[in-house]
Amino acid sequence: MTTTTSPWQPPRPRTAASHGASHGASTRRLRRALRRSRRPLAAALLAGAVCVIVTALVPREGPAAGSTAVVVASDNLPAGAAVASGSRTAALPESAVPQGALVPADLAAGGRADGARLAAPVREGEVITDVRLRGDDVLASLAPGQVAVPVSVTAPAPDGLLVPGARVAVLAASPDTIDDDGTGVLVPSAMLLVVSSDALTTGLLSGGGGGTVVVLALDDEDAARVAAATANGGVVLARAA
Repeated sequence: MTTTTSPWQPPRPRTAASHGASHGASTRRLRRALRRSRRPLAAALLAGAVCVIVTALVPREGPAAGSTAVVVASDNLPAGAAVASGSRTAALPESAVPQGALVPADLAAGGRADGARLAAPVREGEVITDVRLRGDDVLASLAPGQVAVPVSVTAPAPDGLLVPGARVAVLAASPDTIDDDGTGVLVPSAMLLVVSSDALTTGLLSGGGGGTVVVLALDDEDAARVAAATANGGVVLARAA
């Protein structure tokens, strides 16, 4: 049996044409793969962008971690101003919250500052604390040596001029009660503790003449001078700075 053996042929070198064809096929496969993955990738990126936008637009509930919501003055407020209408909520670091600071729950119905008014002026942005509030007990606002003196004021007072906690000058309404200095100023500055326009109260203290009744914090000497002027021609109150 005769076996015919073919002579050995060396491998043919790859021609430029065959190499180009192989490279083109690889490129086409890569492009097809990219097209297939482009849509899921675009959807994922769009979903991520939507999540970021929604997170930025949705307001956060409550203060950030490590901070406390407190009540601050929304503007420069005078004494006697209502706390609820003149304040806003701000978040402060817990270490910066002063003792006795009001929180939003204090302004709610039944809270410790429900319907409260300021006993003294506050600046815009100032944290409102419990000591800034006017107490129900007017005698608690008296300084040592002072007395609470009810005074009838017959002259009409514009709204907002006479408010509890404000300081007023007490002037003599009659020339007969003007002091030796001739100015008619009985007390240059006194704190208003109470302002009442109740018909029964004003009628009793003003002899039926109506008007406004206020309670002033005065020392003994000023109280005697104001009482004498009230019984002898009356007094006029002027808002002091």
